[in-house]
Amino acid sequence: MKKILAGIMAVTMLASATACDKKGKNGKTVINLYAFTDEVPGMIDKYMELHPDVAKKYEIKATQ
Repeated sequence: MKKILAGIMAVTMLASATACDKKGKNGKTVINLYAFTDEVPGMIDKYMELHPDVAKKYEIKATQ
């Protein structure tokens, strides 16, 4: 059982590592962010001030 779990974890980590360092069409780094609060736009704006090389695109979807 431990070997199966270790194998699943290894595949998951490998799959997530291949998704890292993706660039958008304009060469900027793209970060996909999913959250359940409406505080995200403010956090994105602050992040953009500190990291202008990241493409800014977000969409709010209500959970109710």
